This record gives sequence, C-alpha cells and structure tokens, in this order.
Amino acid sequence: MSEDIPDGATRALARRVARPVDAAARAHAVRVLVDTLGCLAGARDTPEARIVRATSGADTGPEARAFVWGALAHTLELDDLHRASVTHPACVVIPAALVIARGAAQPSRDATLDAIVRGYEVMTRIGEAVGAAHYRIFHNTATCGPFGAAAACASLLGLDEERSVWALGNAGSVAGGLWQFNVEATATKPLHAGHASRSGVTAARLAANGLTGPERILEGPRGFFAAFCGADARPGALSEPASGWKIAETSFKPWGSCRHTHPAIDAALRLATLEPAAITGVVVRGYRTIAELCDAPAPASPARARFSVQHCVAVALARGEVAIGAFDEATVADPTIAALRARVRFEVDPRFDTAYPGQWGSEVQVLTADGHEHRAEALSPRGDPEAPLSDDDLDSKARGLIVHGVGWSEGEASDVLAAVRDPAHGLAPVWRVLDAACGPGE
Repeated sequence: MSEDIPDGATRALARRVARPVDAAARAHAVRVLVDTLGCLAGARDTPEARIVRATSGADTGPEARAFVWGALAHTLELDDLHRASVTHPACVVIPAALVIARGAAQPSRDATLDAIVRGYEVMTRIGEAVGAAHYRIFHNTATCGPFGAAAACASLLGLDEERSVWALGNAGSVAGGLWQFNVEATATKPLHAGHASRSGVTAARLAANGLTGPERILEGPRGFFAAFCGADARPGALSEPASGWKIAETSFKPWGSCRHTHPAIDAALRLATLEPAAITGVVVRGYRTIAELCDAPAPASPARARFSVQHCVAVALARGEVAIGAFDEATVADPTIAALRARVRFEVDPRFDTAYPGQWGSEVQVLTADGHEHRAEALSPRGDPEAPLSDDDLDSKARGLIVHGVGWSEGEASDVLAAVRDPAHGLAPVWRVLDAACGPGE
C-alpha cells in the first residue's frame, strides 16, 4: 500500500459514524429512499427478480428479505452511485436498514434515516480507500457493501461501540465479489447487492446477540486491506475530514445502464438531432475504466448491453432517449441499433483519465456522410451533485418505475411517494411499496 493503515482504524470508523445525524443528511436519505423504492419496484417482473423471489421461496426472515430487496434494487442498473468510492450504496444499505426497521416493535422513521446515512458513510469511505487496483478485480459494491449494511443495522439495533466493531468485523470477514460476471455477460450482478445486504444484516444481528468479531478487520495483518488492496490503496480516506456526510455526494442515475456509460449518453443525447442513417462513424473518448468494463461493440444480451458504451450511445443517437426498454432483448437485436452500434468505437483519452474518479467525463464525436464532424462532451453527467436531479425529477423517475413494475396508476404512485416524503406517515408507505414489489412479508 502507498500509505500505512493505522492501527485502530476499524474502531475509529465505528466511532466516527456514531455521531448525531443532521437534518440535511436526513433529507438526502429521503431522496435516496424514494429513488431506491422506484428501482426496486420497477424490477418486479424482470427475469432476475422472478428467479430471486422463487429461490427465496417462503423464507421471510430478515436475511432473506434483505437479499431479495437488495437484489431487486440493483437489477435495473438505475440505483444510485457514489463516484469517489465507485459503489452503489442504496441497494445494499437501504434494504438492510429497512429489514431491521420492519422487525422493530415501533420502527422510527428518523432512526431509520439516520441508519441509512451511517451505512452510506462506512461503505463509501471504505470504497474510497481501497484503490483502483482493487476495483479492476473486485466489485466495490460487493466488497465494501457488507460493512455499510452492518453499520446501518448496528445503528438501528442500538449497538454500543464494541458490538458495532464486532458487526463490522464479522461483515468484513465474508466480504467478496468478483467482476468475472461482466467478462462473461452473465446476470450475476444483483446477487452482489443482495448478498452484501444480507451479510451486513447477519453480522449485526449476530453481534447484537454476543458473537464477537475481529476488531481489526480493516487494518489487521490478515484483514481486509491486506487481502484485497494493492499498492494504490488510500487508507487515509477512512478518516479524512469532511464538511458533511458522504450521502450528500450521491449521483442519481437517469438511465438503466452502468454509470460509466452515462457521460457518453449525456454527450450523445446532445447530438441526437442527427439522422442515424447519415452517421458514418462515432468515436467515444473517456477514461480507462470505461474501456475495462464497458467496451462491448456487440453485446449479445440485455445484461451486457447495460455495460456497452457502444449500445448506450447508439440508442441515444437513434432514439433521442434512453428509456427503460433500451436494454430489452428487442432493442439489443434491433437492426438499426446494431448497425449504428457497429460504427461506434471507444478510445481512452488522457484528459478524462487523469480526472477520474473525481470527475467522470466523456466526449462523443460523430462523423456524418456530408463530411461534417459533430462533438459534444459531458464532464458531470446528469444526476451528479454538480448536475443534480431535483425532487420532482426523482419522484417522476420513481413514479414511472412503480407504474411499470407493479401496475399502479400514476395517481396512486404519486400519493405513495408523497407519503414517503411526509414524516407524518412514518414508514407505512415504504412497506406498501415493498409489499407490492415483493409480496407481503417478503
């Protein structure tokens, strides 16, 4: 590692997130909760969701619920993204927190929001610390997620510092998640979110009941950093000063594909007035991670299309939007999309590579048959803190996903989302969405 990880880092992180949560951070937690409910509900009838629910069967225990809710929240690739840590916190932390809240005799809305904030803080700080070498092999959401889920659950369970450390230790002991699924274009990815959420729930509940865990799981000689991190790890990120809570740094996703494709989508949409048949070539320029994960000129499945910058740009140019159907089998096989996709190539550009991961940028260059060249770039794609989605934007996204997934009317979905935002309703509207998406008791 480029810097030593201090002894006591695990305990210091647990102590750091035990501080009071302010109103601004709670407001951010409401935004990610609304967004996540939409993502989860929208995935209800996907093949992945049907498999997950069928496999879970009649098991309605906390761990099973966390797994189902986490997997569904991540299925459509529409859940939030924290840039610096390259993690999807919501699909891991929020299901875990809601599982514990639903099992409480009198679940507190504020306590649940506080738990979400604390879970985000732990997950994203560890994600920021692991380094780029880690991310090339390991999926940060899967490896760092169990810590965040455990921290959220520890908060709701009222664990003291010692048992909170045990919860982190036990969660980290079973952390893992490899990118090989992406190489082979399989449907494994939701498993990572569901398993991370479930692992955190299990770790915290065991700690609450007295099961000890390693108190040096991050910094120990056979701990997390020693096992998973390379020379570019940055353990100082675990304790760096911050003006607020990390949850405020969340990027929301307007399109259901890997976030690394979003800068190119944003740029391509600015060029969508061009006639697709007149396009003779497209060059997308961006940072190296896009090449490693999303350079897929001929995706053969919806899962791979979500990780294909060529597919995303082709859809954006041809349709002027990237709607929820952009990644279904019909669109992947569409001859018009396939022909345009074949004319898209990706190049690593040092300008964007140097700025990553602090900034996720891309440029799209389109050549047309009349010999003209058209360019557009996006340095802060839509949904980043620098280009935020408003509450109305998030409600519109969630409403559309709920209508699509569970068949409610727009009015019914709007009423429920308004109730989720209203403290007077507690968590009852949250359970209503979850029951509609997963079935009562799941």
